Amino acid sequence: MEQYLDAMRQDPDAAQAELERLTASAPSNDQARNLQFERARKFLRSDDVERAREVLEAIWDEESGDAVASRAVYELARIAHDVDEDFDQSYDYLRLAIVETPPWAGADFSLDYLLRHQRHPERHQWLEDELRQMADDVEDDRMAARLHLERGLLLADELRHPEPARQAFLAAYQRCPNCAATDDALFEMGQLYERFEKWDAAAMAYAVVAARVKPASFVGTYTSHRAAAARYHLGILELLHRRDYDAAADHFQRFLDDFPNHRYTDDSAWHLVRIEELREDDEAHRRALDRFVEEFPHSRHAERARLQLAKMR
Repeated sequence: MEQYLDAMRQDPDAAQAELERLTASAPSNDQARNLQFERARKFLRSDDVERAREVLEAIWDEESGDAVASRAVYELARIAHDVDEDFDQSYDYLRLAIVETPPWAGADFSLDYLLRHQRHPERHQWLEDELRQMADDVEDDRMAARLHLERGLLLADELRHPEPARQAFLAAYQRCPNCAATDDALFEMGQLYERFEKWDAAAMAYAVVAARVKPASFVGTYTSHRAAAARYHLGILELLHRRDYDAAADHFQRFLDDFPNHRYTDDSAWHLVRIEELREDDEAHRRALDRFVEEFPHSRHAERARLQLAKMR
């Protein structure tokens, strides 16, 4: 590592010579391939695109299927797009990385790159078709779920009938039930149903994600990155749309129990105060206000709570 860092500090020609020497003497093929990739990156930083391309193509041609190959084909896609302006070749490389190189990082980089450059209204149908085809072709379940998620988001953006987007989100869940992309898909399904005022269906989608909370006291537990938002949305849905104050209070209390330090924690506690006010139970409302001011003295709702308490005394 020290020799590598020393090499990278040198001028481009000296650095390349040292990297080539380190590559030739690398104790393993994995280390040699990593050093080859760093040589290519050094060429790119020096604007020597052709030599970078030559090294990257050599890495890919070894057909090792490792993380280095995944990054190499992604860099080839970028060169084709940004330097050659050969958009068809760029897409071919991106598709190759997305379908053939998961679970390595180059596959996700390539999908991000594709979406960034192709997600325009006039390209929606083409992109949706390509995402569907790649999801069918890829063997990696996590990547397939992500492709279905992105397809669903694309369809949801069109603000048409929710069924095609719902089917895409459902496909993500079916392909990889416990993947992070599936949690995103289920949450987005809930959002989609809310937009069409399908409250029961939205609640069902949110409930699946909200339930994905486990204690983190031992290795192997899993709390969805969407669980907090899903639980909070369940509370809001019950409070504002279903007018079921008991169910709303249960969700907000669950939120406080599961996520005591979340950015929505004081909002959830404040909704519990509002629920007591809506129930028109003055004593319960006063107790809830007292508890809120004590537990969240610096909340944006605290001053309002103090004013309400002052009026009740």
